[in-house]
Amino acid sequence: MKRTVLVVFALIFLGFLVGSATGVLGKYQARSLVTKAQGEMRSLATALFDFNTALIGAGREGILQEGYAEPTYLAYLEDATSVNVFRAGRIDELFSELQNQVQFVSSFPIDPFDPEGKSYRFAGKGDSFCLIGVGPNGRLDIPWEAFTKAFEEELSGNPPRDLSILGCDGCGTIEEALRVGGFQYSPTNGACSDGDLIRLSQ
Repeated sequence: MKRTVLVVFALIFLGFLVGSATGVLGKYQARSLVTKAQGEMRSLATALFDFNTALIGAGREGILQEGYAEPTYLAYLEDATSVNVFRAGRIDELFSELQNQVQFVSSFPIDPFDPEGKSYRFAGKGDSFCLIGVGPNGRLDIPWEAFTKAFEEELSGNPPRDLSILGCDGCGTIEEALRVGGFQYSPTNGACSDGDLIRLSQ
């Protein structure tokens, strides 16, 4: 009888140890992927700034810097969805012309937490844009349609009428709403807590 009780306690203790180790491993992996995603979003933001600079220079001077794929960028300049038009969606679909252009991005990274295994989301125009990645909870927390509508209004010079849908009653700007509204991931709430990874460039 004592032996049976000892075996049961040993199994319970072993299960506790395995569970604890799994939890620690999960938190470590989440932190590692968050760091990876933030680095990729930073690189994408830099690539977008460089790309927009090239397009603006091309539009102003009618030429492109040496080494740029001229037909690609000239076609992009003539496109109705050019630099100063608001865009929202998956970055690889919106900016396919950047693909394989090593001076910008060699390829579009996959959002490591996206359940569909797709690239990061983009909303904005020109040098004013927002990159959003799914957080460690594996779902998009920000109301995407409402966010992109409010962001488009703001970038058009019309302050969004109501940002309460972004969790911030009384906020006057998208930046403020994202900062205090609760949709932005923060590791202080736990490695696997709610919230999205957001990089705002304005």
